[in-house]
Amino acid sequence: MKPFSMLVVDDDGDFLKGIIRSLKIKFTQTEIFGAMSGAQALEILKEKEIGVILTDLQMPGISGHDLLLQGLELNPNLYVVMITGHGTVENAVNALKKGAWDFIAKPVERETLYHIVEKAMEYYALVSKNRRLQDIIKTLSPEKSVHWESRAMKQLTEKISAIAVTDYTVLVTGESGCGKEYVAKMIHSQSKRKQEACHTLNCPAIPEPLLESELFGHVKGAFTGAERKEHIPLLVRDFINKTCRELGIPPMDIEPVALSVLSRQSWPGNVRELLNYVRRLVVFSNGKNIDFQLISLVEGGLESTPLPAENTPYENMSYKEAKKEALDLFSRNYLTRLFEQTRGNISETSRISGIERASIQKIIKRRDIDISQYRG
Repeated sequence: MKPFSMLVVDDDGDFLKGIIRSLKIKFTQTEIFGAMSGAQALEILKEKEIGVILTDLQMPGISGHDLLLQGLELNPNLYVVMITGHGTVENAVNALKKGAWDFIAKPVERETLYHIVEKAMEYYALVSKNRRLQDIIKTLSPEKSVHWESRAMKQLTEKISAIAVTDYTVLVTGESGCGKEYVAKMIHSQSKRKQEACHTLNCPAIPEPLLESELFGHVKGAFTGAERKEHIPLLVRDFINKTCRELGIPPMDIEPVALSVLSRQSWPGNVRELLNYVRRLVVFSNGKNIDFQLISLVEGGLESTPLPAENTPYENMSYKEAKKEALDLFSRNYLTRLFEQTRGNISETSRISGIERASIQKIIKRRDIDISQYRG
């Protein structure tokens, strides 16, 4: 990291030399400059990278207060520590409101001086490092065309393009350093808001219970309640229509098997989670009806669905035949569970699953399901 320097400003020559001497004992690797006026200090600020200034508040000509304001114009990240006598503490407090880092009262205690200056230097170093990282990120601007070679990155780019045209909230997750902020900036650069500012927030600094409210707000009572499974088919279809209207695309439908998968999920996030999931399906559907294959692609977070038996003879089947067999097995498993719940009532099973009565009867016949065992 490029080294930065420290500047001490005071019109009292003896006091100035004493402060610099004390600082050099502690901060042996830092170059420390001295100035006996505000004007001289400004000249040094223009020529050197000064990270921390200690300046007397009361000086002839350019006062410490004026030096603070002009210094911050030259370097917005500058950390300014005001040195003040007991009679001017109120003025020092006003300086804090204008952007000063801290203030030290005369006579200066060495340990207090070291503590305040050390913290100011640490913060300036962090800010400088962050600024350099931001410059690096700009060189990786999402606006520049990047031709990814891996299939995974190409799929990610396609998903980003699909998401960016919507107004929906997006959650980007991943391990530290994997590129979450870069993905967020890619989404922003392709969105309708690309001309607006893109702000970042240090989420770990906010207590977890308050983070959601801080980011999205909340309505009193919005954290309670729970969404009956028999309502899911109706909600799914309503959310599909709602999302299509929001995106300005033609209405689409959802295939019965896909609807069945969604209907058997627990949805711990209640209606909001279901709505967000349906929105994902519509966004990634490319305008086609939602089917089981699309759910398998989007899947993230769904409970595992029943798999075909291990002894299913797929070796001599075409893909289309194997897929049909897998879906038939899933349909059988799903319906038998519902029959247990509805005691074999086909009308009630149809209402809960969203599958037409005729389709249920076909599955019963095709999979040789003895529905009488559920009645009684």
